[in-house]
Amino acid sequence: KFGNYILTYLPKKRIYQATKEGDKKLYAVKAVLRKPEFSDQLKELKEEAKHLERISQYPALAPYVPHLVEYKPNDDESMDYLVTDWIDGNSNKYYWRSFSDPHADAIDVVSRVLIALGYLHRLGITHGDIDPSNIIAKPRLDGGYDVKLIDFNLSRDAESDPALPSLKHKADATPEQKEGIATDPRSDLYNLGQILYLFYSGFHGDSGPRS
Repeated sequence: KFGNYILTYLPKKRIYQATKEGDKKLYAVKAVLRKPEFSDQLKELKEEAKHLERISQYPALAPYVPHLVEYKPNDDESMDYLVTDWIDGNSNKYYWRSFSDPHADAIDVVSRVLIALGYLHRLGITHGDIDPSNIIAKPRLDGGYDVKLIDFNLSRDAESDPALPSLKHKADATPEQKEGIATDPRSDLYNLGQILYLFYSGFHGDSGPRS
């Protein structure tokens, strides 16, 4: 339990499903222990909360990102936690490969991600971790998909610390992520290109066959 939130589902990527006392709505709770060894994750959680707060003031982005409910950096607790609404839908590269109309569905999802990234980049925010697991796609009854970008823990803006932990072991990391240097909007577009390459070829961009 975190504050008034009752956990109802085991965590995935440090994200818990929860309900609130007296409320049947589902929430996503991301929690980080307040310990020195988790200082990087605490910093990321703070950055994520800051950027989701900014995004919440920009209505055009509302359909594409989770709504920030609250952020609790509480010195009296053993954990900091961030709460958003729970996003239903599917993610990961295997789900993408099960599209009923693979070409049209992939283009539909990517087009919506590009719209979301356009709005984000106008705000000066780089998502920093565009990969299939952070793109939630939910089929619409009238065809196509509703798309949400989640997990803004690596998001950056002009005021963010330019130093980043190296992601050299992440298969679809951008060159600057592998070096642990600052990302910018071009990094998001590179990652999205990697997703399309993976979808159509079955290989990550830096591991596939060379022509």
